[in-house]
Amino acid sequence: MRIREQDLAVDTRVEPVHAAVEIDLASAREKIANLEIALTTRTRIGIAMGILMARRQLTESAAFELLRAASQQQHVKIRALADRVIETGTLDTEPSADRPRCMDV
Repeated sequence: MRIREQDLAVDTRVEPVHAAVEIDLASAREKIANLEIALTTRTRIGIAMGILMARRQLTESAAFELLRAASQQQHVKIRALADRVIETGTLDTEPSADRPRCMDV
């Protein structure tokens, strides 16, 4: 069997299409990674809200507002603050038995 020269020629239309598919695939993978992070973050914030709701007898919206306000006051992302609440069971703004309290003079 004889190979003809036109059989060896590369179709120049294939390369741009292939590159576009690769870009779309990379973009889709990045979106998936971001969505996975968002789901994990949402779950962690929900757990922290539940802890605050139980400890402080708060509604869901009040617990979120407390997290949001503390996040802004402390200049910390809500997800980082939620992780702290999960680890310690409290916000840094809550009075603690092992922390000295301010006394009125």
